[in-house]
Amino acid sequence: MENHGTIGDMAKTVSVMVNFVGYRDPYPENDEFPGPILSFLLQHPVDKTYRLCNSTAYLERAQDLVHEAQNEGILTRFSRK
Repeated sequence: MENHGTIGDMAKTVSVMVNFVGYRDPYPENDEFPGPILSFLLQHPVDKTYRLCNSTAYLERAQDLVHEAQNEGILTRFSRK
């Protein structure tokens, strides 16, 4: 009989976030409060984040998001798709 839910099983768990970078990331224009992705990561750290961009206009915002997250001490690994 297999044992599930052991500490060994929990050590293998990886949390992943998949999101679209939008015009409010990492910060909305003229606002000091973080946008939706950065706000989420500040409250709910994840191991890996996949940033999806549906146009080249958001590529710079995606890079800014990584920079701001690192400045905030967020340790997630970022990938862009």
